[in-house]
Amino acid sequence: MPRRKVNAPETVGEVLTELAVLYRDARRGRIETLDASRLATILNILRQTLESYALEERICSLEKLVER
Repeated sequence: MPRRKVNAPETVGEVLTELAVLYRDARRGRIETLDASRLATILNILRQTLESYALEERICSLEKLVER
């Protein structure tokens, strides 16, 4: 079966949605729990990265305001 293209989540909300889908698929037996665990780890790393990036952006904005 050909693999379908899946876009990476771009927001923390999208990551959480993907985690919920992954959880349901694992619970329903549509995906092996080991595979679900591995994918959840990747999604959590992505979530952390998105959160860190957002915080960095906010800090930079605040630093620019303070420098004025």
